[in-house]
Amino acid sequence: MGEEVAETSPALLMPTTESAPKKPPRPVRFIPRERLDLVERMYLAGKSRQKITREVCDNFKVCSRTARHYIAIIEERLAALPKPPPEATAQRVEAMLLEAYELARDSVQRLVVSKGKNMPSVVEEYPQANVGVMVTVASRLADLHGVLAPQKLDVTSGGAKVAAVVILPPLDPMPVTVSTVAPDQLPVPGASADDSAGD
Repeated sequence: MGEEVAETSPALLMPTTESAPKKPPRPVRFIPRERLDLVERMYLAGKSRQKITREVCDNFKVCSRTARHYIAIIEERLAALPKPPPEATAQRVEAMLLEAYELARDSVQRLVVSKGKNMPSVVEEYPQANVGVMVTVASRLADLHGVLAPQKLDVTSGGAKVAAVVILPPLDPMPVTVSTVAPDQLPVPGASADDSAGD
């Protein structure tokens, strides 16, 4: 019984490379330079990804997936550059924190207010700062600028009070000297030096 291939076998149904028509290569699409310039300018200004995506979608009438692709291109390009100095990163973080603080300060609270019996309810907005976010941002800014003292974390004492922590320098290896001593010249424990000298 040799191997026979049935007519419904996938090997017969799949076209071979000789008979399959070749697809023409996809044309290369170029991204207009002004789009990437806008994304790079906003990214370096510390704007959030959502804000950049929204701005690109509104300005160039592209979908959010395309805008996120532009952001990924800019991030890849910037990652290939030499690492920025820590001051530049600190400025970007500071810009993002200040934007979060501004959004938290300007937030509103929406309340449904009833105008009376058989009257429709109305949604009214009242200024309501998000104080929790504002405090968190202020704390992060203080950490960023080194205003707060570093916190000490003790992981060795189990919560007990520690009087002092002393860090000793590493010990140098002592040279090993070998000497021979007669057994009667060995010091006797508990005997004073005068006792052994008088013998």
